[in-house]
Amino acid sequence: MRDILQTLGVNKSYGDGKVRQMVLKDVSLTVREGEFAAIMGPSGSGKSTLLYCVSGMDSVDSGRVTFDGQEISGKADTCLAAIRLSDMGFIFQNIFLIKNLTVLDNVMLPALQKGGESKESVKFRAMGLLRKTGIEDLAKRDINEVSGGQLQRAGICRALINNPKMIFGDEPTGALNTIAGNEIMDILISINKERGGSILIVTHDVKVAARAERIICMLDGKIESEILLGKYDDSSLNQRESRLSEWLHARSV
Repeated sequence: MRDILQTLGVNKSYGDGKVRQMVLKDVSLTVREGEFAAIMGPSGSGKSTLLYCVSGMDSVDSGRVTFDGQEISGKADTCLAAIRLSDMGFIFQNIFLIKNLTVLDNVMLPALQKGGESKESVKFRAMGLLRKTGIEDLAKRDINEVSGGQLQRAGICRALINNPKMIFGDEPTGALNTIAGNEIMDILISINKERGGSILIVTHDVKVAARAERIICMLDGKIESEILLGKYDDSSLNQRESRLSEWLHARSV
Protein backbone atom coordinates (compact mmCIF):
# COMPACT_ATOMS: atom_id res chain seq x y z
CA MET A 1 0.00 0.00 0.00
CA ARG A 2 1.54 3.27 -1.15
CA ASP A 3 1.80 6.55 0.70
CA ILE A 4 -0.79 9.15 -0.32
CA LEU A 5 0.56 11.90 1.95
CA GLN A 6 4.03 12.51 3.33
CA THR A 7 5.72 15.36 5.14
CA LEU A 8 9.42 15.65 5.86
CA GLY A 9 10.85 18.09 8.40
CA VAL A 10 7.96 20.56 8.20
CA ASN A 11 8.29 23.77 10.21
CA LYS A 12 5.66 26.49 10.57
CA SER A 13 5.66 29.72 12.56
CA TYR A 14 3.40 32.74 12.94
CA GLY A 15 4.21 36.34 13.85
CA ASP A 16 6.23 39.25 12.55
CA GLY A 17 9.95 39.94 12.57
CA LYS A 18 11.82 38.54 15.54
CA VAL A 19 8.64 37.81 17.49
CA ARG A 20 7.58 34.53 15.92
CA GLN A 21 5.93 31.53 17.50
CA MET A 22 6.93 28.10 16.25
CA VAL A 23 3.76 26.07 15.79
CA LEU A 24 5.18 23.06 13.92
CA LYS A 25 8.69 21.82 14.65
CA ASP A 26 10.37 19.39 12.26
CA VAL A 27 7.21 17.34 11.68
CA SER A 28 7.47 14.21 9.55
CA LEU A 29 4.29 12.28 8.87
CA THR A 30 3.05 9.60 6.48
CA VAL A 31 -0.53 8.57 5.68
CA ARG A 32 -1.06 5.47 3.57
CA GLU A 33 -3.58 5.04 0.79
CA GLY A 34 -6.89 3.89 2.30
CA GLU A 35 -5.85 4.66 5.88
CA PHE A 36 -8.08 6.37 8.44
CA ALA A 37 -5.85 8.37 10.81
CA ALA A 38 -6.63 10.87 13.57
CA ILE A 39 -4.50 13.63 15.08
CA MET A 40 -4.95 14.36 18.80
CA GLY A 41 -3.24 16.64 21.28
CA PRO A 42 -3.89 19.47 23.74
CA SER A 43 -5.02 22.91 22.62
CA GLY A 44 -2.18 24.77 20.92
CA SER A 45 -0.22 21.63 20.07
CA GLY A 46 -0.38 22.34 16.33
CA LYS A 47 -3.06 19.84 15.26
CA SER A 48 -5.13 22.07 13.01
CA THR A 49 -2.08 23.90 11.68
CA LEU A 50 -0.60 20.57 10.58
CA LEU A 51 -3.86 19.64 8.85
CA TYR A 52 -3.94 22.93 6.95
CA CYS A 53 -0.28 22.67 5.97
CA VAL A 54 -0.45 19.10 4.67
CA SER A 55 -3.56 19.92 2.61
CA GLY A 56 -2.00 23.00 1.05
CA MET A 57 -4.43 25.38 2.74
CA ASP A 58 -1.50 27.00 4.54
CA SER A 59 2.15 27.34 3.58
CA VAL A 60 5.13 25.89 5.43
CA ASP A 61 8.29 27.76 6.44
CA SER A 62 10.50 24.83 5.52
CA GLY A 63 10.31 21.12 4.86
CA ARG A 64 8.44 19.13 2.21
CA VAL A 65 4.82 18.09 1.78
CA THR A 66 4.11 15.44 -0.86
CA PHE A 67 0.58 14.47 -1.90
CA ASP A 68 -0.17 11.63 -4.30
CA GLY A 69 3.43 11.53 -5.49
CA GLN A 70 3.96 15.24 -6.14
CA GLU A 71 5.45 17.85 -3.87
CA ILE A 72 2.85 20.51 -3.10
CA SER A 73 4.85 22.66 -0.68
CA GLY A 74 5.78 25.81 -2.51
CA LYS A 75 3.31 25.39 -5.36
CA ALA A 76 1.32 28.39 -6.56
CA ASP A 77 -2.06 29.04 -4.97
CA THR A 78 -3.90 28.38 -8.23
CA CYS A 79 -2.23 24.99 -8.57
CA LEU A 80 -3.00 24.09 -4.95
CA ALA A 81 -6.62 25.15 -5.39
CA ALA A 82 -6.95 22.84 -8.39
CA ILE A 83 -5.48 19.90 -6.44
CA ARG A 84 -7.81 20.52 -3.50
CA LEU A 85 -10.82 20.74 -5.80
CA SER A 86 -10.03 17.53 -7.70
CA ASP A 87 -8.29 15.26 -5.20
CA MET A 88 -9.14 16.45 -1.67
CA GLY A 89 -12.33 16.76 0.34
CA PHE A 90 -12.78 18.88 3.46
CA ILE A 91 -15.14 18.56 6.42
CA PHE A 92 -15.01 21.27 9.08
CA GLN A 93 -16.56 21.64 12.53
CA ASN A 94 -18.79 24.39 11.17
CA ILE A 95 -19.92 23.57 7.67
CA PHE A 96 -19.61 26.50 5.28
CA LEU A 97 -22.47 26.15 2.82
CA ILE A 98 -23.76 28.90 0.56
CA LYS A 99 -26.98 30.29 1.99
CA ASN A 100 -28.73 31.14 -1.26
CA LEU A 101 -28.32 27.61 -2.62
CA THR A 102 -30.27 24.46 -1.77
CA VAL A 103 -28.66 21.47 -0.10
CA LEU A 104 -28.42 19.73 -3.48
CA ASP A 105 -26.91 22.76 -5.21
CA ASN A 106 -24.29 23.08 -2.46
CA VAL A 107 -23.29 19.45 -2.91
CA MET A 108 -23.09 19.79 -6.69
CA LEU A 109 -21.09 23.03 -6.69
CA PRO A 110 -17.50 21.63 -6.47
CA ALA A 111 -18.17 19.25 -9.37
CA LEU A 112 -19.63 22.03 -11.49
CA GLN A 113 -16.60 24.18 -10.66
CA LYS A 114 -14.26 21.37 -11.69
CA GLY A 115 -16.04 20.94 -15.00
CA GLY A 116 -15.77 18.18 -17.58
CA GLU A 117 -19.11 16.60 -16.64
CA SER A 118 -22.72 17.34 -17.52
CA LYS A 119 -24.97 18.92 -14.91
CA GLU A 120 -27.31 15.92 -15.15
CA SER A 121 -24.47 13.52 -14.37
CA VAL A 122 -23.35 15.63 -11.41
CA LYS A 123 -26.91 15.79 -10.10
CA PHE A 124 -27.26 12.01 -10.37
CA ARG A 125 -24.11 11.44 -8.32
CA ALA A 126 -25.07 14.12 -5.80
CA MET A 127 -28.47 12.55 -5.23
CA GLY A 128 -26.76 9.20 -4.74
CA LEU A 129 -24.57 10.70 -2.01
CA LEU A 130 -27.57 12.35 -0.34
CA ARG A 131 -29.33 8.99 -0.42
CA LYS A 132 -26.27 7.27 1.04
CA THR A 133 -26.14 9.71 3.94
CA GLY A 134 -29.89 9.61 4.58
CA ILE A 135 -30.83 13.16 3.55
CA GLU A 136 -32.18 12.63 0.04
CA ASP A 137 -35.52 14.17 1.07
CA LEU A 138 -33.74 17.42 2.00
CA ALA A 139 -32.25 18.00 -1.47
CA LYS A 140 -34.42 21.00 -2.30
CA ARG A 141 -34.36 22.49 1.20
CA ASP A 142 -32.64 25.75 1.99
CA ILE A 143 -29.70 25.18 4.34
CA ASN A 144 -31.43 27.27 7.01
CA GLU A 145 -34.18 24.64 7.13
CA VAL A 146 -32.05 21.67 8.21
CA SER A 147 -30.38 20.63 11.47
CA GLY A 148 -26.69 20.75 12.32
CA GLY A 149 -26.33 17.00 11.88
CA GLN A 150 -28.04 17.16 8.50
CA LEU A 151 -25.79 20.03 7.44
CA GLN A 152 -22.76 17.94 8.40
CA ARG A 153 -24.07 15.10 6.24
CA ALA A 154 -24.48 17.56 3.37
CA GLY A 155 -20.90 18.69 3.98
CA ILE A 156 -19.70 15.10 3.70
CA CYS A 157 -21.59 14.73 0.42
CA ARG A 158 -19.97 17.90 -0.88
CA ALA A 159 -16.54 16.66 0.20
CA LEU A 160 -17.12 13.42 -1.75
CA ILE A 161 -18.69 14.77 -4.94
CA ASN A 162 -15.37 14.83 -6.87
CA ASN A 163 -14.30 11.38 -5.64
CA PRO A 164 -11.29 12.71 -3.70
CA LYS A 165 -8.25 10.62 -2.95
CA MET A 166 -8.19 11.97 0.60
CA ILE A 167 -10.61 13.59 3.04
CA PHE A 168 -9.42 16.06 5.67
CA GLY A 169 -11.57 16.78 8.71
CA ASP A 170 -11.07 19.44 11.39
CA GLU A 171 -13.23 18.46 14.40
CA PRO A 172 -15.93 17.09 12.05
CA THR A 173 -18.23 16.20 14.97
CA GLY A 174 -17.25 19.04 17.30
CA ALA A 175 -20.49 21.01 16.89
CA LEU A 176 -22.80 17.99 17.14
CA ASN A 177 -24.47 16.10 19.98
CA THR A 178 -23.35 12.55 20.75
CA ILE A 179 -25.99 10.82 18.63
CA ALA A 180 -25.40 12.99 15.57
CA GLY A 181 -21.63 12.72 16.05
CA ASN A 182 -21.80 8.92 16.12
CA GLU A 183 -23.90 8.94 12.95
CA ILE A 184 -21.34 11.10 11.16
CA MET A 185 -18.51 8.80 12.22
CA ASP A 186 -20.49 5.77 11.03
CA ILE A 187 -20.79 7.44 7.62
CA LEU A 188 -17.06 8.20 7.47
CA ILE A 189 -16.19 4.62 8.44
CA SER A 190 -18.52 3.31 5.75
CA ILE A 191 -17.05 5.66 3.15
CA ASN A 192 -13.51 4.64 4.07
CA LYS A 193 -14.33 0.94 3.74
CA GLU A 194 -16.35 1.21 0.53
CA ARG A 195 -14.35 3.79 -1.41
CA GLY A 196 -10.88 3.10 -0.05
CA GLY A 197 -9.95 6.78 0.15
CA SER A 198 -7.70 8.04 2.93
CA ILE A 199 -9.07 10.10 5.82
CA LEU A 200 -7.12 12.37 8.18
CA ILE A 201 -9.02 14.13 10.94
CA VAL A 202 -8.20 16.36 13.89
CA THR A 203 -10.23 15.66 17.02
CA HIS A 204 -10.12 16.01 20.79
CA ASP A 205 -12.85 13.39 21.29
CA VAL A 206 -11.69 9.92 22.33
CA LYS A 207 -14.94 8.37 21.08
CA VAL A 208 -14.29 9.82 17.63
CA ALA A 209 -10.58 9.01 17.47
CA ALA A 210 -11.13 5.44 18.68
CA ARG A 211 -12.69 4.62 15.32
CA ALA A 212 -9.52 5.52 13.42
CA GLU A 213 -6.85 2.95 12.56
CA ARG A 214 -3.97 5.07 13.82
CA ILE A 215 -3.77 7.92 16.33
CA ILE A 216 -1.05 10.55 16.05
CA CYS A 217 -0.39 12.47 19.27
CA MET A 218 0.99 16.00 19.01
CA LEU A 219 2.62 17.93 21.84
CA ASP A 220 4.25 21.37 21.57
CA GLY A 221 4.29 21.37 17.77
CA LYS A 222 5.85 17.92 17.42
CA ILE A 223 4.58 14.40 16.86
CA GLU A 224 5.16 12.87 20.26
CA SER A 225 4.08 9.31 19.47
CA GLU A 226 1.56 7.15 17.63
CA ILE A 227 -0.69 4.23 18.48
CA LEU A 228 -2.05 1.69 16.00
CA LEU A 229 -5.58 0.47 16.74
CA GLY A 230 -6.20 -1.39 13.49
CA LYS A 231 -9.38 -1.50 11.41
CA TYR A 232 -12.53 -0.56 13.27
CA ASP A 233 -15.50 -2.75 14.07
CA ASP A 234 -18.43 -1.97 16.38
CA SER A 235 -17.78 -4.84 18.76
CA SER A 236 -14.38 -3.49 19.77
CA LEU A 237 -15.34 0.17 20.33
CA ASN A 238 -15.33 0.10 24.16
CA GLN A 239 -12.01 -1.71 24.23
CA ARG A 240 -10.51 0.75 21.74
CA GLU A 241 -11.76 3.75 23.73
CA SER A 242 -10.31 2.35 26.95
CA ARG A 243 -6.95 1.60 25.37
CA LEU A 244 -6.79 5.04 23.76
CA SER A 245 -7.79 6.85 26.96
CA GLU A 246 -5.03 5.11 28.91
CA TRP A 247 -2.50 5.92 26.21
CA LEU A 248 -3.49 9.60 26.13
CA HIS A 249 -3.53 9.84 29.93
CA ALA A 250 0.08 8.68 30.02
CA ARG A 251 0.88 11.66 27.78
CA SER A 252 -1.21 14.15 29.77
CA VAL A 253 -3.49 14.78 26.78
